[in-house]
Amino acid sequence: MAIENKLVLMENTQVIPWKRILIEGTAIVLSILLAFAIDAWWNGYQDRQKERKILEVLLVEFELLEDELNWSRNYYGAIKASALKLVDIGMELEESTSDEEIDRLLEDLWWWSIPESWSSAELNSIISNGDLALLSNEDLRLDIGGWPVLLSAVRAIINREHDFYRDQFMPYLFKHASLQQLAMITDGTPGNPDSSYDWGHTFKLRKKQSHREILSQQDFQNLLIQRASNLNDILVIALGNDPDSGYVADTIGPTIRLLRRELAK
Repeated sequence: MAIENKLVLMENTQVIPWKRILIEGTAIVLSILLAFAIDAWWNGYQDRQKERKILEVLLVEFELLEDELNWSRNYYGAIKASALKLVDIGMELEESTSDEEIDRLLEDLWWWSIPESWSSAELNSIISNGDLALLSNEDLRLDIGGWPVLLSAVRAIINREHDFYRDQFMPYLFKHASLQQLAMITDGTPGNPDSSYDWGHTFKLRKKQSHREILSQQDFQNLLIQRASNLNDILVIALGNDPDSGYVADTIGPTIRLLRRELAK
């Protein structure tokens, strides 16, 4: 009898609870999958938040760049127009122009180019950090990725004009013109009179100098024509004289539209 009870007990202890194991195993697997799903959802959510932040930053940058484009068109256009006007005066095609008007035109030519305006620290940071990969729109990624090269080309053209201004144009004015006299003209920034610049100083002149004579000099005429040509390169090649021409003009509108479209999703 004792032997039979022992056998029954051994049989009972060898019964494997498959149902309970299956249920517990399934619960463990489901909990692991749920944890992965939550983690993936959270990572995706964070990526979407980062993407939106990047889009917002880029939109602000390119809207500022668009403002810079419009401002620069007026600025460089006005300096170019003043250079060509002085060429005409020097060739005696504008004999009625006063000495005061000549000084105002020369003061416009005293303004220089600022290539540093055509760069974006935010854009460079996004690209160098690899954050551009977070943009889900492939067309937008390709578009944004091409901007550093484009802006570099614009800066190269403006740098060429700036080098000419520094190395050839201004040395001539230093030698032949009264910069004290020109410095007292506060007619506003060329092409953008609302953004005027006044350095707050007035010089005492013994005698006003007439700059009419230097306009007729062939070397200064050549400098004026070369400066006008350089400014024309900036306006046509780099910026575009109209919304359908130029590096920046051709590209800025489509880029801003892509950014706004992505943010509207």
